[in-house]
Amino acid sequence: MLVWQGGIGAWAGLIAASDEFIGYDSAGQHIAAALRVPLIDIFIEPSTAKFRSRWRPAGRGVINIIDWADKTLDPRMLVDDVMKARAARKR
Repeated sequence: MLVWQGGIGAWAGLIAASDEFIGYDSAGQHIAAALRVPLIDIFIEPSTAKFRSRWRPAGRGVINIIDWADKTLDPRMLVDDVMKARAARKR
């Protein structure tokens, strides 16, 4: 896991050198999609379906979206969803 605080250029370089990107709805997801880095993007309570469709990452790489709408759920369930998405991708 990496938490980044710094310039976007260096961050994009780190994403490009990564085997995969797992993150919440942010610029990182779009960078990963553009660079064809396999990604799992987590939308937590998107405001509308239109928001979700407009801001989802687009690209030719492997993109998995987890729409996790209920923040009251145990965060371990989110980790389980991410691990299931990773496992399905490797089949």
